[in-house]
Amino acid sequence: MTHPLTTKTVYVEGDDDVGILQIWFPGIPFTKAGGKDEVAKRTKADTACYGLKDRDFADDAAVVASRAPDSRLTLLRRYCIENYLLEPDIIAGAVRAMPALAPDLVGWTDETFVRQQLTQWGAELALYAAANSIVADWQQIVKADFLLYFSRLPPWPRAQVIQELQRRLAALSRPEVVEDALDTRYSQIQQDIAAWDGLHRWIIGKVLLEQYLYPQVFKPTGLAQARLRDALIEAGKGRVPAELQELAARWSLPF
Repeated sequence: MTHPLTTKTVYVEGDDDVGILQIWFPGIPFTKAGGKDEVAKRTKADTACYGLKDRDFADDAAVVASRAPDSRLTLLRRYCIENYLLEPDIIAGAVRAMPALAPDLVGWTDETFVRQQLTQWGAELALYAAANSIVADWQQIVKADFLLYFSRLPPWPRAQVIQELQRRLAALSRPEVVEDALDTRYSQIQQDIAAWDGLHRWIIGKVLLEQYLYPQVFKPTGLAQARLRDALIEAGKGRVPAELQELAARWSLPF
C-alpha cells in the first residue's frame, strides 16, 4: 500500500506506532516524537508535517475537530494503535498464516469466536477503563493552562498561585462522590462496549494484546510476543481499516 510522498514526515507517539504504520504505509515516513505532547509540539513547529496521536480518553468532539480540513494533528478514533491490530479477520488471518500453530488454535481462525472473546475481555476491563477515564478527566483539569501559566514572566505572586491551585482542585470530584462518579462512568462504558466501535473507543488495545491475547492464547504455544505482533501487522496489510487509509490519503497530498 504505497502512497506518493509529499510530506516530510508524520509524527507519532512511539516505536509501536512507527512499527505498524511504516509496514502498512511504506511510502509515508513516520517519526517517533516521544509522547503526545511532543507530537503536538513538533507538528505545530513544522508546517510541512502532520501528527497523529492516540485517542486515549478524548471525547468525540475532539476527534471530529482533529479531522477538520485545515488540521494537521489528528486523533485516532480508537484508543491506541494496537486496537487496529485487534480485528477478528486480522487475528484469524495471522493464525491461518502460521500452520504449525493452527491445530492448537482452531477456534482462533473463526472470526465470530474471535470477536466474542475480545468482547468478553473488554467487559472484564470496563471498570478499569472507567476508573482511568475519570483520572484522565482530573489530569486535564489540573493540567489546564499549565504551559501558558509556567511560561508567563514575571512569575505570579504567591497568593495568585494559591488561588489558581484552589480553583483547579475544587473542580475535582470530592472523595465522597467518587463512587457514584465511577458507577456512572462504568455504566456508560458497559453500554458503549456492547458495540464494536465502543469496545475500541474505551478499551486499551495494548492491554488486550499484551495481557490477554498473548499470554492466554499464544504464549502457551511457545510463540514470542514480538512474533505475534509481527504476524498481526503482516496479516493486517491487506485489511487496513478505512479510517487509516483515509488519513494516509490526506498525508500524501500537499497541505
